[in-house]
Amino acid sequence: PPRSTLFPYTTLFRSALSRPEGTRILTVHGEIKGEEVYLSNCIVLGNVRGNNVSIGPNVEIKGIIEYSETLEISEKAEKEYEASQIEAGDD
Repeated sequence: PPRSTLFPYTTLFRSALSRPEGTRILTVHGEIKGEEVYLSNCIVLGNVRGNNVSIGPNVEIKGIIEYSETLEISEKAEKEYEASQIEAGDD
């Protein structure tokens, strides 16, 4: 799989369900970058970077979250994340 993923808008396996048996969990190997990033029901084996980052339920991030404008973390998030605000345009 690719080491990084770059999209202007990134959505990974969206679901409003809180991980019932049989729910698929997507594993991403590498970094996720985008302007608008929404994650749910996934494991990210790398960093997450975006202008606006939203962490939904059932997300595990092995790296750090870097955001330049907003960071939203669902009340249903399973754990705390390491996050830092960066200057817009930092690459």
